[in-house]
Amino acid sequence: MAAIDAFGRSPMAVGSAMAADSAVVLLGGAGLPAGPGLLVQQLQTQYQQPINRIYELGSNLVYYVAGRQQGNGSISRVIGPVPVTVAFYAIYGNVCNAGENNLFVLAAGACFTNPAGRFSAAAEALRQGSAVGMLFTGVVLNTIGMSIRSEDMLIGEQLGLMFVAEQLVTGDLGELGAAVSALANFDDFAEGGGDFGNDDGGGGSF
Repeated sequence: MAAIDAFGRSPMAVGSAMAADSAVVLLGGAGLPAGPGLLVQQLQTQYQQPINRIYELGSNLVYYVAGRQQGNGSISRVIGPVPVTVAFYAIYGNVCNAGENNLFVLAAGACFTNPAGRFSAAAEALRQGSAVGMLFTGVVLNTIGMSIRSEDMLIGEQLGLMFVAEQLVTGDLGELGAAVSALANFDDFAEGGGDFGNDDGGGGSF
């Protein structure tokens, strides 16, 4: 007996799946380890290029002229460990450090079989091309706002930032290789076995 759909439709099938803990967001700069600890709650970015239309008298042709690209973004976070917060302000808030400040977002489209080792698994997925990383370069903070709620007394922070370029990274990591390899070092933090405020372990920056 053949099974048929109750609505007479073509049967659906699961294409793929990914787990929420397969996404990794890293902030790295000179003196700031690339790893977790900044308690980021939300991240938004916008990368745009201005394009002007130019028309020609006597024809129906349209010409596109692209201007210089630029990026902006925002981060919502909870103020957490003091050493990490102070280092973050000192590095990302100083425009003179912009050339070394990067933001790296890794979205791995997979379900990791070993959740405890998700950072190293994410790095391997990126190398094999089954994950895509987004690298934002020349990041600097240009807005800092704070808020606090009476019911939980958590201090929230809203940060505005600007960046020079957004690059898609997969497969050959180039200069990012060492920083991505360092992801494996932060599997201990997922298990609660590390103190991110103490960067003696050397997570590496990118």
